[in-house]
Amino acid sequence: AGSGGWKNEDPEALHAAAADKYFEGDYDAAESLYIAALGRDPGHVRSLCNYGALLHNVRNDRVKASQMYRSALNRDPNDVVTLYNFGLLLESLEPVDLPGAEALYRRALSIDPNHVDTLVNYGTLLKTLHHNYTDAEASYRRALQLDPNNVDALCNYALLLRDCMQRPDEAREMIRRAVELDSKDEWLLVNAATF
Repeated sequence: AGSGGWKNEDPEALHAAAADKYFEGDYDAAESLYIAALGRDPGHVRSLCNYGALLHNVRNDRVKASQMYRSALNRDPNDVVTLYNFGLLLESLEPVDLPGAEALYRRALSIDPNHVDTLVNYGTLLKTLHHNYTDAEASYRRALQLDPNNVDALCNYALLLRDCMQRPDEAREMIRRAVELDSKDEWLLVNAATF
């Protein structure tokens, strides 16, 4: 069912239902519910942010996703999840906007220095944009202190260790841990043997 049965619901209930549908993989229902939530409250930050993520990750509509993120940040400039998601979007645009993504990640970390996903992506930007391997390593280490089982942090840290810091034994250990945690990860299936 679409959002028709939700007409009298508040934006929080609509958003919660949309998020459930999103994680179930029912993207059409999720989109309908996000639209319904925003119809009730056009400034509902969580709905703006998560609808932006759906538009970016599922619909590949980067222009509309950017509009959703901008609207969310106009409403709450300190929303860490929106800052993170918008940073991801800027990294995927053509042309890529790495300095813009970096600014968003820095802002997110100034608000929540323990946001693991932002720490991982910021570490990758430090590595690729600035070739600042020491700070990139610190960012990955911090992410892994907070979430030792974060496969993205393990894999990105392994790439840094292997490709930039000439520490292949440590890199292999990171990949070994990542494979133990998620042996079905597509990237690991293709790349683990290269370590």
